[in-house]
This record gives sequence, structure tokens and C-alpha cells, in this order.
Amino acid sequence: MNTQLIEQFEQKANTVTQQMSYYRKHPTRLTDIRKVGNTFYAGSRPVRTSALKDLLNIFSIKNDLVDEIKNDKDQWEPLQQTLSNIKNDRTITAIAHSSADTSDIVMFQKASIEEESSLDLSNGLDLIKSYIENNGENIQLHSMKFNPSTLQIESQFRNVNNKIDVFKNGNDIWDAGFNVFFGEARTAISPFLLRLICTNGMTATEMVSQRYMNTSNLSSSTFTKLINKTVESDLTFVVQQNCDRLQHTMASTREFFAARDILLGYSKDIADAYFDDKEIQEAYKPYKIKYQNSRWLATANSNVNSYDFFNKLTHCSSHQELADTTRMQLNALASNMFFKGPDLTFQAPNPFKNN
Repeated sequence: MNTQLIEQFEQKANTVTQQMSYYRKHPTRLTDIRKVGNTFYAGSRPVRTSALKDLLNIFSIKNDLVDEIKNDKDQWEPLQQTLSNIKNDRTITAIAHSSADTSDIVMFQKASIEEESSLDLSNGLDLIKSYIENNGENIQLHSMKFNPSTLQIESQFRNVNNKIDVFKNGNDIWDAGFNVFFGEARTAISPFLLRLICTNGMTATEMVSQRYMNTSNLSSSTFTKLINKTVESDLTFVVQQNCDRLQHTMASTREFFAARDILLGYSKDIADAYFDDKEIQEAYKPYKIKYQNSRWLATANSNVNSYDFFNKLTHCSSHQELADTTRMQLNALASNMFFKGPDLTFQAPNPFKNN
């Protein structure tokens, strides 16, 4: 067992527990909602702007309609009474944040509760602790906090043994990790890839799609299986899918010139060595490429395979003596291309189509 990691978790868990103690759940009938000018109230507690969307959704009211209400007594109260009757004046949950001086509503939930209770995410802390106890030699806890906007426990882990050799050449190895977002109703696991973008240790985090699970009755074994499946399956799929996409597409002239311009700001020799544009300039001479805007360039074929282009970006970043800002810009371009690009739809003339 990694005792140091457990101690780190316990310290953060104490902070999270203290922050959660300021929140309580209150049963609230729809007829208990009041509107006074621009402020809504649940009983005597004012409703924060962040919670108003929840409330209007429960009432099935569009925000634009509320803006049209000029007289609360003549317009809001009849509307509220009608909608409350339609919905059988059901009881919903109002979650309040209270301090020594104030108490206001920060969130509404459709769920009905019978009595006041605390916001309880202790099961999430127990599940995270159990996972750490069983996997502590393979992970690092980067952060854990209570998010007052979502009322969730958010934790981030690095998987120290799950490094991914993106192109299987030893030159571009990314670390992997995952986030756990634990809420009362739903838990989400979101893996990520961590990419070194600068020699001073600065990294870029690229998120992968989330998996969700109902929080109720979430056991330790199910929680662990969800994390393992997400980290192993989703990360592998994303890397393979994105590599395949790069291998079967061409980089756009926008992407090519972006890389060249970054390097020209540091060294013309290095720019020419990695991203020589003579062929592109000659091919596009009839189209006056230097006067074209970025949108046009994004649809124009550079005649450089995206896979090769990506490898040039990462090779230059890792093998050349560059300024930190230059290295960061190259890596940011590579990372963006890997996850969001490349520019795939070519609409500009393609002088290389017969090559």
C-alpha cells in the first residue's frame, strides 16, 4: 500500500468534507417558489442565477418568457399557480449553501425528498480511497476538490505505468491518466493523455470522451472496472483512431505554413529543413497563395501526409535546440492536429491531384 498517497488523499478528503458541510438539501414545493422583481426565492432563500435554469426547466418555462414578465402579481403568480397545479404541486429538492450570514439556493433537482438532509458524497470518497488502496503503486493523485458549481468531487490521477508510444517509434511517448467526477446521481470517468510540450516540464492535457454510471449502489468492484475499462479501452481506441486518420489524410497548407512560420521566427535553416515550402509555392503559383486567407488555406492540399507532418512536428520539437516558446507552439499544433484535425475537406484547387 502506498502510505504517502493515502495520506495525501486523506488531507484532500478532509478539505472536501469541510466544503461539503456548507450545503444542505431542502424539500421545496413548487408553490413555495416566489418571484420578487428580478430575484426568485425558494421559501425565504434567494435563488442564485446559476440555479435559475434548473428551476425554469422544472417549471417547463423558457428564460425568454421570464424576461417578458413585468408584473409579478398579475403575470408570474397566475402562471406559477397554473404550472404548479399541472405538475400536482410536487416537491422538488433545493440545495442551499449556508454561511454565518447568508443562505441561498445554488441548485434545484427534480427528485423529491421528504425531509432536510446534508449533501452526502461520502460514498465517492470511500470509492476513491478503496481504488487508491488497491492501485496505489500505479497511480499518482494530482488533484481532488469539491466543485461548488456542479456539487461534485473532482479528482485527477496520473497512471504512471500506462505510457503510450503514439507512433511506436520511441520519439513521442505520452502519459495517461483519468478524471473521476463523482456526484450524488451520476459518476463520470474521463481518461486523458498528457503530452510534454516544453523542456521546462509544461504539459498539455487532451481529454477523451467520458463514460457515465448511475451513482446509486455503485460498488467498489464496479467502480474499479469502470475506471479500468475506460482507461484501457477508450485511450487505446482514441490513439488508434487518430493515428489512422492521420495516416490516410493530407495536411492542409494552413497547417503546413503554421508550422513553418513558427520555426521561421526562430531559425530559417530549421524551417527549411523540416518544412520547405518550395514545392507548395510553385504548385500554387497560379492561385496567388500568398494572398489567400486562412480559411482558404485550410482547404488546400499541402501534398504532405498528415502522419508524416505530425512526426516532423514532434521530431523537430524533441530533437532540435529551440526556444521554449517555439517548442510549445509546435507541440500545441501537433496536439491540436492529433485530436481535432487535420483539415480534412479540400475545396481549394488541388494541383497535386494527378501526382
